[in-house]
Amino acid sequence: MKKISAFQSVCVCAILFVLISPLPSTVNAQEDPVFVLEGMGSEMILGQRAKADWGHFWSGPAVSAINFGYLAENGYQNFASDHNGSGSIEASDLEPLSDRLGWEYMNTVPEEGTTDPELLRGVARYVNENYPEEFELKVFENEFREEYRQIIGEPLPEKVFDVPVRVFTDPEFESYEGELRSGEMVWIGVPQGDTSLNHYLAGRSLDTRETLEGNFPVDFGDPRERSFQPGMGQIIETVMSEDGNLEYGDQLRPVDIMISLSPLERQAEGEASDGPDLVCSFDCEKKTEEVCQEYETEEPECEEVCTGWDGDYCYEYETVCEEGDRVCVESETVELLECSARVKNVGEEESGTTGGRLEIGDKQNHFITTQLAPGEEQFSGKALLGLDKFDPEDLTCQVDIDDNVEETDEQNNRTTAAE
Repeated sequence: MKKISAFQSVCVCAILFVLISPLPSTVNAQEDPVFVLEGMGSEMILGQRAKADWGHFWSGPAVSAINFGYLAENGYQNFASDHNGSGSIEASDLEPLSDRLGWEYMNTVPEEGTTDPELLRGVARYVNENYPEEFELKVFENEFREEYRQIIGEPLPEKVFDVPVRVFTDPEFESYEGELRSGEMVWIGVPQGDTSLNHYLAGRSLDTRETLEGNFPVDFGDPRERSFQPGMGQIIETVMSEDGNLEYGDQLRPVDIMISLSPLERQAEGEASDGPDLVCSFDCEKKTEEVCQEYETEEPECEEVCTGWDGDYCYEYETVCEEGDRVCVESETVELLECSARVKNVGEEESGTTGGRLEIGDKQNHFITTQLAPGEEQFSGKALLGLDKFDPEDLTCQVDIDDNVEETDEQNNRTTAAE
């Protein structure tokens, strides 16, 4: 929901990423078109009005509690407690967690709901407090960086409460499927009519067999309660289009945002890794150039031009002058640094198209990197820097600045001369 009224050389170690998460193993879509988080049953779907002071718009903390409850049932016990001693996490066990998340972590307003940036920050803070350095967050929304800046008042950092955050393009069915099958917990934000903020759903299932209309069956844990079932949400069955529209409330509407919480992949030394890996570096060459310090304008050149002609002779003239040339009268030899960005894919798979930049101080030169095969490199951008104004030690080269390529190593995209 747009709620505002409105990456020197890099050494690449060969590694094998191994998931440490005990979450259920994923299923190949070609082997089984249906995928369900079976452990997320109706008994776990907390209602967003379980407490009177939550109002009608507590879906953000409620869905967060549901997802943390599922993780607690699957190896991350610190996230939620079995308060009633039943042996499993149920909606009533999640009520205190949801209450705490809403008031203390997410700044949820009962009459309005939770903003996307504050939901992200609340989740990141809670994750860091319980399992530091074990998860990352992915955000699927084109305009999230600007939304974060306007609501939080600062640019989105690479880590929020020490949890890495990556931003991707708007969600589609393919990205939803990829995250859910990988064992990620998913938050889906859809627009709602009663407030400018999103209503959130917990991702639970998908079916890659299209309906007659060309959509895909999905279901979600929805904290919106049925009548006469206080404190209990529901599992809703609906459909999602290929481009990310969701049928919700008898209306096909675009999914505004998708957030996924992913267990960080750990490195096993000495093995090869799969996937693309983009590394940005630069080459610089000193040059000298004559730069004019003072100009003068020559006297204008004038001529008489006939403006009245009767067929035999001119009876009227007008003086027309052209402005004199601007000439340099004083020049100086200056030393410049010409730098070129070089991007190389040191990974095992082809990369997608992405953007990057060379920057020094407030001077930036943006460039586009096309798809690169493994081992392929591309000279992508140039910058001409005056050494009298800039310190070359401040030069930075960065690629994939919008995090739209999923890489095996997201930490080596930025290189500076100081490194």
